[in-house]
Amino acid sequence: MSTGIYVIESKNYAGYIYGSEKSDKWQQFLRNKKYDIINPIKQNNYHINFLGNNLKKDYSYFKSYIVYGDNSTLKVNYKNPYVKVIKNENLIEELIYDIHNSKICITNEEIDKLYIDLNYFRKHSR
Repeated sequence: MSTGIYVIESKNYAGYIYGSEKSDKWQQFLRNKKYDIINPIKQNNYHINFLGNNLKKDYSYFKSYIVYGDNSTLKVNYKNPYVKVIKNENLIEELIYDIHNSKICITNEEIDKLYIDLNYFRKHSR
């Protein structure tokens, strides 16, 4: 049994990261320079929508994690309960918390089918 499909977008950025859930671009400030970066919440939502459409699962099955390196300081605004923007050092703790505090929504049979379906995409995306 499973509490969902956990989709993790990893970002190896340092410095200060500013952004909001709705904006198209976020900003990274590093060594007195500002860099625009793609909103990783939207980027991960794209992945989740692709998976949801192809696996026939709605958004509530998915949990979105945006994980930044430990050399970053996050200044991010978001309200979506299925999204977490965290640092790498907090990932395991957050996963354990969510696994223990979420309802089971996927059976073992569904997990087996999801594995087969995902394996198909892995083989055909090369």
